[in-house]
Amino acid sequence: MFINLRTSDVTHRLYDNKDNGFSYEGAKALAEYLEQWEEDENIPQEFDQVAIRCNWSEYETAKEALEAYQPDSAYEEQQECIDELSQFTFVIEIPESDRIIIENF
Repeated sequence: MFINLRTSDVTHRLYDNKDNGFSYEGAKALAEYLEQWEEDENIPQEFDQVAIRCNWSEYETAKEALEAYQPDSAYEEQQECIDELSQFTFVIEIPESDRIIIENF
């Protein structure tokens, strides 16, 4: 048995559970990304809030995310850090902010 969720449903479920650590804008960007992936791959996805929380993390800046994985990184600029992170994982930029979400690696 499946229940179809809209992007707004996924956004609210991710945001309302404070253990997930996503801002509202981050939850929306991640929901849109996952929905687009599902559509592009034509593979129905099961909404698993725990798996999403374990697999994705939101950071205030790309530099903060990069430092979590490469503490000695010399990159400073937002776009440089995004480019470097993109070498290892998926990066979702949150519109109108410096915040990003990455798939944990």
